[in-house]
Amino acid sequence: MTRARLTRRWQLIQSDERQRLFKNTGLLLAATAFARLAGVITVALIGRRLGPDILGDYALGMAWAAIIFQIADMGLSVTLRREAARRPDDAPSLYSYLLPLFGVMMGLGLLAAFGTGKLFGYSAGTLWIVIGIAVISIVDRFAQFNMAVFDASEAMEYSASSILVRAVIIAVGVPLYLWYGGTIGGVLLVLLLAASIEMLVTHLLLARLYFRPRLRFNPRRWKAILLDSYPLAFSGIFVIIYYRVDTIMIQSMIGAAAAGYYNAAYALMGGFTMISVAFNRSMFAQFAQADTRPQAVLKALNRGILWMGVAGGSIAVGLFLFATPLIRLLYGSSFVGESDVVLRVLGWTLLFMFMSSLCGSFLNASGHQQTSMRITAITATLNVVLNFLFIPRIGYVGAAITTILSYAFGLSAMYFYIRTRVFANVSKGTA
Repeated sequence: MTRARLTRRWQLIQSDERQRLFKNTGLLLAATAFARLAGVITVALIGRRLGPDILGDYALGMAWAAIIFQIADMGLSVTLRREAARRPDDAPSLYSYLLPLFGVMMGLGLLAAFGTGKLFGYSAGTLWIVIGIAVISIVDRFAQFNMAVFDASEAMEYSASSILVRAVIIAVGVPLYLWYGGTIGGVLLVLLLAASIEMLVTHLLLARLYFRPRLRFNPRRWKAILLDSYPLAFSGIFVIIYYRVDTIMIQSMIGAAAAGYYNAAYALMGGFTMISVAFNRSMFAQFAQADTRPQAVLKALNRGILWMGVAGGSIAVGLFLFATPLIRLLYGSSFVGESDVVLRVLGWTLLFMFMSSLCGSFLNASGHQQTSMRITAITATLNVVLNFLFIPRIGYVGAAITTILSYAFGLSAMYFYIRTRVFANVSKGTA
């Protein structure tokens, strides 16, 4: 049943691509939209009820967790998704070998989170927030690992339903808890409960509809897998660095309150990245066929870049025009004059982020992860350098400007490589 289901899903890739693309994107977009809304509500209520300092610590924990567990993942989730899309018959075996390795890496990530907090000398309260978010991230990563199988066979309805379950628990649980005077510790427990149920749902779906997860230990094969996947890992790491390092640098250079004001805007802007995330995931299986269907894949990529550019630019205009009322509505008047100023600038990141994320997804899916890693490494370095230059001079607005410049550079470099190297022999007329 396992191989038949995966193979049947794979054969459907050859028929009615546009209809399937819209269906998959729509399903993921709906679920991810609600999940991002739940995330924005969480950030907004933490800011309103607990203040910018606690919000800053929460944002700091999220930033470190994103960086550390992207490193710990080592590209294993993307490898599973890519190889299961290419060779569906091998998916059960590959999953069985990857799962124990993935668990070991997550455990090392938890130790790294604790060590990072100690190394930077965070207070006991901040350290516990960082560790709590790290535990939540581990549980969520296991759920995402299971979803890689669903995505590979383009069964987005299973990923979407799992995401939706978690989002509903957060959207209901966090407001209720904070309404009755809860603390940040209780908020983290609600988030952990939601992530745990999401992981359980993905596990049950995987066992019922695909295959029963098994554990196979083969250190020699682990080594081969890691040698292949590490470029994917470092590409993701560098992306996370220039997506999250600004929070860490603002907190260190200016303070927790400044990080809170900045992340109030960032969370609102980040809520719209669900569009890019859903679209990229729905395109991944098509991108994996770049070697066998170059003209069709290039055409799909160019069309996707256009759609993402229009979507990102339209949202940026809306955020620029309505920044102040949005911040006042979500966070209260105490954040006006701070977060809305950041949002007007930061919103333009979406224009370049949507397009560059799609190009990065293509490079990883089509086997050009080495190039993706190099470009994102250069971009991350540029981001850190510009943050060091801009934050001391113009504060968190400088971090917002740096984010825009970084994504613009990454987009230009990736698309130049794609068009001149990957599809060098595909004429422009056919694309």
